[in-house]
Amino acid sequence: MVVLGGVNILGGSGTIPGVVIAAFVMGLVTFGFGLLNVPGIVQSIFIGSLLIGAIALPIVAGKIARRWGRRTLSR
Repeated sequence: MVVLGGVNILGGSGTIPGVVIAAFVMGLVTFGFGLLNVPGIVQSIFIGSLLIGAIALPIVAGKIARRWGRRTLSR
């Protein structure tokens, strides 16, 4: 299971630049929504959806790669 920035929460490795970029993107999204006067609940829903998508994307990509017989990078 990978969280935004490439850090594996079950152990393993990630990169500091990946974490910094992920934090920057999250801050940028929050700041942009604040400038646009987007309500807080909408910000929370969007950021939550972004995190769920970031977690689900490698899982789905791995399943598709296994279905087509390709090796994944995590092996």
